[in-house]
Formats: sequence, C-alpha cells, structure tokens
Amino acid sequence: MKSNEYPRRLPPILALRRSALGLLAAALLIPTSSNAQAPYVVTRDSNIGYTSLPNTSTVVGGGVDTHHPVTLPFPFAFFGQTYTQILVGTNGYITFPGNNASVWNSWPLPDPTKDPKPLIALWWYWQTCPADGIRSQLSGTAPSRRFTIEWRSCHRWNDSSGTWQAKLILDEGSSTITTEYGTHQNTSVFPAGQLVVGIQNQTATQFHLGLANQCNKCGGSDWPTDTRITYSQGPQLRVSEVRVPFVAYAGVPAHVEATVSNVGGKPADGFTARFWINSVASLTDGAIDLGLVPGLVDLDPGDSADFTLDPRLPIHLTPGSYYIIAEADPHHAVPVNSRGSSISASPPMTIGLPAPNLIPTHIVAPERIAPGSQFTLNWVAQNIGNAEAVGAPYRVVLSTHVLHGPSSRVLYESAVDIPVLDAITMADTIAMPADVVPGQYHLGVIMDPDGVIYEHEISNNIGSSDAVQVADDLEVHIVSSAELPPAEVGGLYSVTLLAGGGDGVYSWSVAAGSSLPPGLSLRESPAGAREAGRPFSTALQGALNQAGEFGFTLEVESAGIPSAEAFRLTGLPSGLPLQIGTSELPQAFFDRPYTAHLSAIGGTPPYHWKVIDGSLPQGLLLDPEGRFSGAPMKDGTFIATIRVSDASGSFAEKGLDLVVLPPNSLVCSTRQLPTKAIDEPYDEYLLAAGGRVSWTTRETRYLAGGHGEESQSRPGEAPPGLSLRADGRVTGAPTRAGAYLWNFDVVEVLDRETMRQPLRPITCEIRLEVRLDRGLTVGTQALPPAVVNQGYTAQLQASGGEGALTWSLMPGSTLPEGLTLDASGLILGSPTDPQLDGEESRLFPFLVHVADPHNRTARVTLSILVEQPRTVHVPKEKRVEGGCQAASAESSVLALLAALGFAARHRRAEGEQA
Repeated sequence: MKSNEYPRRLPPILALRRSALGLLAAALLIPTSSNAQAPYVVTRDSNIGYTSLPNTSTVVGGGVDTHHPVTLPFPFAFFGQTYTQILVGTNGYITFPGNNASVWNSWPLPDPTKDPKPLIALWWYWQTCPADGIRSQLSGTAPSRRFTIEWRSCHRWNDSSGTWQAKLILDEGSSTITTEYGTHQNTSVFPAGQLVVGIQNQTATQFHLGLANQCNKCGGSDWPTDTRITYSQGPQLRVSEVRVPFVAYAGVPAHVEATVSNVGGKPADGFTARFWINSVASLTDGAIDLGLVPGLVDLDPGDSADFTLDPRLPIHLTPGSYYIIAEADPHHAVPVNSRGSSISASPPMTIGLPAPNLIPTHIVAPERIAPGSQFTLNWVAQNIGNAEAVGAPYRVVLSTHVLHGPSSRVLYESAVDIPVLDAITMADTIAMPADVVPGQYHLGVIMDPDGVIYEHEISNNIGSSDAVQVADDLEVHIVSSAELPPAEVGGLYSVTLLAGGGDGVYSWSVAAGSSLPPGLSLRESPAGAREAGRPFSTALQGALNQAGEFGFTLEVESAGIPSAEAFRLTGLPSGLPLQIGTSELPQAFFDRPYTAHLSAIGGTPPYHWKVIDGSLPQGLLLDPEGRFSGAPMKDGTFIATIRVSDASGSFAEKGLDLVVLPPNSLVCSTRQLPTKAIDEPYDEYLLAAGGRVSWTTRETRYLAGGHGEESQSRPGEAPPGLSLRADGRVTGAPTRAGAYLWNFDVVEVLDRETMRQPLRPITCEIRLEVRLDRGLTVGTQALPPAVVNQGYTAQLQASGGEGALTWSLMPGSTLPEGLTLDASGLILGSPTDPQLDGEESRLFPFLVHVADPHNRTARVTLSILVEQPRTVHVPKEKRVEGGCQAASAESSVLALLAALGFAARHRRAEGEQA
C-alpha cells in the first residue's frame, strides 16, 4: 500500500537572524550548491518486510546524545547541495558538517532560528544507543552502490524498554532518501508532542513531514512499523539487479534480465532499457551494444519492471570473464536528477570455450513410403555455435511420434562437416526396412547421438518430419472376428474393430443398404485424432435397446483400398447376471499408441473396472470406465485379472492376455529414475524391450550445476550410494546431490536352446536427479573495508547443510591482491597499494562458493572496499622568534572566526538543552 504527499509551499522567510561569525563559519563549512533546491515528494510503502543489517556490518558508534562523522562512499546531493560526509546522531537524525548533531530537544519544522537546519529526521528525540547501536553497510558496485545506516536497539534516554530499529538508505547518483522502519518494543515511552519525522533544507525554507498523518510533533503511537518512507525530487530509475547465465558463449544467444525500479516520488513514463557487454563492470571504452529491449514501460513510484533480451553475443569474444551492463532509459526520456543509478553491471559471466551447436531443421520426407523401398530424406544440418563441427555424426530414425529417442528405430547413420554459423543441405538415400508394420510414422534426425562432440547446447539436437505413411499396395483385410461378442439390452457395449494392410490408417463405415443394431454406432477415439493426423481407433459402441440376432456389413478403407465384412451380433435380454463380455484383447506394439474398450453383460450399470491381479506393461493404463490407453513400453505377454463391478455391488472377474509385440532391436524403456533426496532409498527396475537383457554400468556423469562447477566422470561406477544388478534392479540410497547421466551397456541374454544370434548390444542413458533436502545459505552479505598494508581478517558464514563446509572462489573471481580465502571461509592478509592505481579507494567484487560433503551448495557475490590509510593532520604549534610569523594574518583571522562561530553555536545549543 502506498501513499503520496506532494510538497507544500511555505511563505517566504522575511528575516533570518545570523551573526556575522555564524555566517562566515557557515560559508566555510557548507558545500557549494550543485543544482536548484527542488522540492521532494514523499512516498510511503507498508508491509515491506524489514530486514536488519548483518552483524558483519561496520560499526559507526553509539552513546547518549552523541554524533558520529561518517565519510560517504560516494557524493550525495541534498536539496541541491553535494556532500561527501554526514553526521549521524544517536538522537535519531543525521545532519551535515557545520551543524550541531547533538541536539536532543526536537522542534516543529521548519525553524530557521535553530540548528541543525539541514537534517533527515528518522525518529528525532533525546535518545541513547548501545556502543555498536549504529552500523553501516555499502552494497552493490559503482555506479549503482547503496549506502545504508541502521539504528538498532536505540531507546529514549531514560527508558530502555522502548527499543527500536530503523534504516537510512542513500543511493549513488541519486538525491533520493529512503528510510525504513522495523519494530518498536514500547511506543508508549514517547508521549505525543515529542518526536519529529521528516527532512528540512539548509535554510529551513523547505521541509517535508514523513508520517502519513502529517504530524509535526508526533508520539510513539505514530511509529510506522514495517514501512518505507521515500523522499524524492522526481522520478528516479535504479537498475537493482542484472541476471545473466553463469556461462555463455561467443556467437551464441544468451538470456539476460534486468530489474529496474522507480525509487523516486513521481512516475517514470515511456522508457526502455539497453544491454551492453564489456570486460569490465562499467560502460567504458570497449563496451559492445547488445541491443534495445522493444516496447516502452511506465513505472509508478515504488514499482519495478523486468527487462529481458536474448542477444547473440559477439563472435569475437575470447574465453574469460565479462559483464553484462544494463542501462535504463538510454534515450533519456525520463527527467531524472541523476543517471548514475540507472546503469548497473551483472556479476562476472564466463565466456566458455568455443564449441559447435548442432541443429537439424527442415526435415522433409515423402508422404508415403513402401516397406522395403528406398526414399530420399531432405534436411538441413545447421551449426549455430562458434566452432567448426568436424565429422559430426547423425542418425536418421523412425518413430510413431515426434519425440525421437532411444526407442526410435535407427534407419541410417553418417557424419557431416559444418563450418561456424553455416548450414549444409542434406539429401540422404535411405532404405525403409521391409518388416516395418504399415502405419503412420515420423522420421527424425538426431545429431551427435552419442555425445562425442562437445557442444554448448544438446537439447536442440533432434528434429522431426511431418507424419509419413509407411504402406504398400497390399490388400486391406479385416482382422476382427465376424462373430462379435454378445450385447445386453441397456448395457454398455464396446468392441474395437481391427484391420490390416493398406497404410495403417483405417476408416470404418456401414455398407450401403446395411444398418447397425439399434443403439450402437461407430465411434473414433481419441476424439479429433484423425483430423490432427494422430493415430486413432474405431469401435462399435453404445447401449443395445432391443434383443435378437442382428446381421450387418461394415466397410474399411486404407490407402484408397476398400474391404468389407459381414458381422453378426446377438442381443441378450436385460436382467442377466453380471459377466465380462470381452474374450480377448487386440495385440499391441511396443511404444505405439494403444486403445481398447472392455465390455460387460448383465448386472446394473454403470460399471467400474480395475486390475486386481497380474500387471499391465509400463505405459499402459486401464481407467475405471474400462478403456485402455497409453503406449506399452515393455514387450511380452502380460496376464491380468480384470474385475468389473456394477451399481448393486455385484462383480465378475476374468483373466485376459495382452500380447505386446517387440521392436526389431533392443530398446531402453526406462529413461529417467524418480527424483530422490539424499539418503532416500531406491528399489527400481530398469526396463528394456526386445528380449531378456543384462545391464552393466558403463559410466556415470555428474552434470555441472552452474558456473564454476565441472562435469565429472565415474567410469564403470554407479552414482554415489547406488548399485545395479545385472537384471536391472537399482538399490541403495544416494549420498551426493546433483543431476547425473547414468550410461549402461545393455546386451540380450539368450537361452542355450536358442540358435539365433543375439540382437546388437545398445548403450542406454538414464537421467537421475538427487535433490537437496537441506538448504545451504550464505549468511555473509557484506564485508568490512580493508586498509592498504594493514592486516585484514573476515570470516564467511553459512547456515544449513550437513558436515564440514568447504569455501572457494568461483573461477574467474579474485580477491584483492594480498588477501586469500582458505577452505574454512577465512579471508586473511594485507591488501597491497598498487592495485588502487592511485585512487583513494576501490571496490573489488568477487563470487564465492560453499559446499558440504553431500554437494549441497550456495553462492554469493561479495565485495571488499580497499582504501588508503586515513591520515590525521595535527597542526604543530608555531613559535614566533621575531620578524614575520609563519602563518599569514589572513588565515589566522579566518581560523579564529571559524572557531568563534563554532563556540557560539555550541553555547546556544547548550542553552536550548538546558
């Protein structure tokens, strides 16, 4: 929920009383104005989810009625004047050099007669904080850094029961001021009329109250729990996050995202974002434009938007670390007061080694192919990677669906050379095996099927043709028996009609001059499959409404070839005892869609069907209405006891055999094992079709889960914690999280009486994922600054996981010179001076990785600010031994006037507090 307060105009101040000493001191201490004093707009957001700074944040100080000078890590503009230092008071406000920061007695705003004038009041009254009660933290990278100051466990000076916590946030390149409020333990310790919340300019001619009720002297009951108050001089865009892949490749598209927020107080309308890539995290020389995000976005105050782009990275990028830089509003359509926060860089992104990326496209085959004949397959082999593919192998396969894989039948194998970003037109002459069952198929091309070529992407290596009819001119014949199972009057009846020959696609109809038994009709299923070019079946279905003997003729047509058959059906009267009418099931083919419908006679409909003994092959299901659906993924004869029950509770049972015809070669059916957690046991059987087989592990490959990880090979070994028997049984419990590709050698096992040669052995690949059951989280979000040539120590912290944690830097990340990170997470050393290149300070970002023994991992981007030692100049006493003095008279007078001005203000403040 948001609320807005637009600035009020104040009457001009007619008179401003200042002594000459005070004016001179102010002139010496207050910076020069950099732009006009534009009014601020106040925006409030509730339910923000307040979070405190980590305990590793920098201690500013504490105490009673004290102030602490803080040097800002970047210049900050306040009401048109730029500052590099602020004074942070324990009394719940900040001001700027030249102003008294230890004033406890708050007064209504504005008051030009009192100091401090320029101030940001979070919770202004006489208060005390613990010695470490005020802390600061610098986050982000230039030019989009954020500096946060937090008051924690502070309370009214004479009552420690009312502790509170709040934060002040300043953003680099922006004059926007953000305050966030957490909890307050006892608001009653601050009666009404004591507190001030708001901001005031340098001359007390402009002010803005922060709380929603606009109270100028507030009480504890006005505390804005879990609320963010933003003071902004207009719209202000901030790129708050840039997300990129850990690894990308030159010449290959990469998905990049950026979140842009309007942290200002007015709408930001009609802008977009642009992405760049550079070897450094800024828009310096060498940055390459990746493109503009299409469309324009409007953002209200406090709102955010995500900008995404999939640019093809420049082909000339060499392997190494790069940064994606997001620039919000590159056309400067939004009138912001500073554009520093509208540009931000991603964490380091690694450009990987050059490699091809193989894609088969435009696969065109004849619409009809006769078994045993030759045909030409036209297709295009593309390489969209950034390295030449030499001798890239490929396979042409045949399948009943477009999802080609290990179960597809191999028709042809060859190889091709493809230059970088090139495409080769292919025309392969292929023989269609004579034993292919007529029907509808798809031809596919699988490039690099065995993974012998390192590629950037392997998910796009498979392409498929449109539907192809495999058929010759064989005569179409009807397979279904002319004597159909009997039907009961009023009972559900369904018999699937079967035919052979033709092209495998059969269209059934009632012959001219014939009619179906009353209540029955021909129905195709699944609905719409014929129109979509998918496999379908036809059944004689319905509820017979008349008893008797019925004769009728059905016709079937396939590939333009017709056939006809006379059928007979007996209609039985109702009231018969419940029984299963289906006597046999039609044969099924491995990995081909299968449909059939069971029928019952007698009893009281509706019927309910289920398997009570035996089993169906994997991939095939029987629903409660008696329909089989799916595609069997195991061959052989399956015996299942089927039970049908009716509305009265009666039931009947029958054992039915389902024969699944095998493929023409060994095929792996199991393609993925269920996901388990660490120590969760497995007891699964791997399945293959084509014969009785034996399983042996060839290799297990651990798949890298992100930037900095490497894929690992375990030749001849199962995934950690698992074991495999020769019959395909997988047992054990995984001990290491991650994703694995488990490769097997599968061979057919023949009985001694078998005289034939075994089928050709195959290699199968199964994916296995072991999920993280206990999260591992990095607790360290910020590190203290380091000083050149001084000892530095920081301990990284993480929670979760199990066992000892191991820390490391991600590849491509480095610590500042002179610092090291050991496996325990301790950063030690002394930073060196040359790396600052003559600057006073420099921020060094890096990426760290932590893992437990079970491969639970976490990563975080951190940074260390390395700065020069701060030199404190103590003026030496000058002795006058005659003649001219060492210091000029003019400088002495100015110093004296400044000191007198400071003393006057100090006495005035003491008088006000008294």
